[in-house]
Amino acid sequence: MNKRLKLPNGFGSITKKSGNRRRPFEIRKWINGRQKVIGYEANYESALAFLCEYNKNPLLFSPSEITFAELFTLVKAYLYPRIKPHTQQSYTAAYNHLKRLYKKQFAKIRIGDLQASIRDIHDTGAGYSTQKKARQVLHHMYTYAVKYEIIPPERDISKYVDIDKDKKVYKKTIFNTRQIYKLFRAVDEHRYAKMILMHMMLGTRPSEFLNIERSDIKIRQRYLIIRESKTEAGRNRIIPIHRQTLPFWIELLAENNKYIATDSSGVQLNYSRFRSRFDKTLTELKIKRHTPHECRHTLASLLNNADANPTAIKRILGHASSSITEKHYTHKDLHQLKKAMDLIVFKY
Repeated sequence: MNKRLKLPNGFGSITKKSGNRRRPFEIRKWINGRQKVIGYEANYESALAFLCEYNKNPLLFSPSEITFAELFTLVKAYLYPRIKPHTQQSYTAAYNHLKRLYKKQFAKIRIGDLQASIRDIHDTGAGYSTQKKARQVLHHMYTYAVKYEIIPPERDISKYVDIDKDKKVYKKTIFNTRQIYKLFRAVDEHRYAKMILMHMMLGTRPSEFLNIERSDIKIRQRYLIIRESKTEAGRNRIIPIHRQTLPFWIELLAENNKYIATDSSGVQLNYSRFRSRFDKTLTELKIKRHTPHECRHTLASLLNNADANPTAIKRILGHASSSITEKHYTHKDLHQLKKAMDLIVFKY
């Protein structure tokens, strides 16, 4: 949300200091008749969270008047420092679907209003997962509102929101050899054909791929590190870069962006934007429908078909295994992972 919440009298103030500072947002509070600096934060949301925690009283915002959008600003400031970046992105994307609620006074919102916002999402063609994420955002907002007595507990109506049922539209399938070769032949003209192959030949989950930073890519040693993952086994794991995708990594690294998965302007792709480009690329190349997660299944199948070492496969994919007793990688381990990956050779 671009518009910042107007802070009430006595709550404190947040100002951004000039210059190249690690924590440029200065937080001030009137104490004993004098305005004093009580902290510094890296971004506005963290500063607001600090100020809310210091005051421990969002009731200063006049609960009967606070709007849905204003409450989200408070919830975002409280919640986002506690969750992972990709979860923040998915919550923000879900909140963007709830526009009809933005200007409504939160305490006066009724279940019909919430249900109408879910219908808005349905009418855009978005299904179960998007609606579920929007319901989670509503749940966080109502939990916060009850906690800080903006509404009484019995006014938590988020639990009564209905969403579409989870429909399995089609059976998941892997990319076949012909489809993979089509992608390789298209890389000179399709930026996202490169990206699909890079994603596929890492075997990462989509959220892992989208959050790869250039600082975690060791191009000379031909491997990268996955820092964040939904599982403990997936965090801080090493994945060798497939030889035939190495030129794509070199090309995108030359763009000097913080993240590898970006659009042509250098803006990081979230899942929604990546998925739309993924789908468009497959359509243009006349490749039947796949999902980004099927890239991961494809590499698993390719490694199995190449008789790669089972332990190496599990390490590459970030699967937990009783045979993997520690997360420390030696040069021998990296050699074994590269050996497994190099068993896959495409003759397109």
